[in-house]
Order: sequence, then structure tokens, then C-alpha cells
Amino acid sequence: MHRIRLHGPWDVIGPGESTSQSRKMPQEWRTLFGSAAGQARFGRWFHCPTNLDPDERVWLVFAGIGGAGKITLNGEQLKEISGNTPAVAADLTNHLQPRNRVEVELAFDPAATAQQGGLFGEVALEIKSVRGG
Repeated sequence: MHRIRLHGPWDVIGPGESTSQSRKMPQEWRTLFGSAAGQARFGRWFHCPTNLDPDERVWLVFAGIGGAGKITLNGEQLKEISGNTPAVAADLTNHLQPRNRVEVELAFDPAATAQQGGLFGEVALEIKSVRGG
């Protein structure tokens, strides 16, 4: 397996905000937005990994994501998210273009839970072989 970390820069629009700020991720909701509740959007561009073998798949992996919302790639919805999840993964292989935009929309209320919110775990592309062995 090969792993490409998507630390930053991420475009982040917080609850009640209309313009994005560039942020390095991962960061917990409260670190980014304090006690503000509502909806936030996290977006990032990345290039399609090169030299992929026919038996390799590209996965988008979130090691920690908190809130309810959705993950899209190039405007196409990949996954629904409901609440705190230790990890979320989506196979991107058939959706990749030369240049790609991943966006995550999350609704979270830090006063309603002690759990973490936002993109608090590492986000990465994982290239995995489907060949057994």
C-alpha cells in the first residue's frame, strides 16, 4: 500500500462565514471554530496519482471525522456521513480526473457533544492492490 497524506492547504469555510481560509489539516472543530455550531465546508485540490497498475485502487481515507454531512469528489457525492465515525473510506478509482477537488460538508454542534468534530484525523489517499497475496 502507498499512502499520500492530504495535510494542506485546505480551504475552510466555517459556520456563518462566507469566505474561505487556508488551513492545514487535521484540526478539531473547536480548534478551528471555537464553540460555533452550524455547517462548515472543507475543500482541497489534488492530482490523480500516476503510474497506477491495473490492479490498484485509490481510496480516500478519513482517520477521524465528526459531524453529519457528505463527501463529494469533483461535484459528485461519494458518501453520506452521520455523526462521529472512527474512519470513513471511499473508493475514488473510477471517479478520478487529472485534477480533483474533494469537498466535505459537515454540520456539528460542539455544545451538544463531548465528541470531536470536523476533520480531526488524518486525511489521505491510499493506493491498494486488489491482487490477493
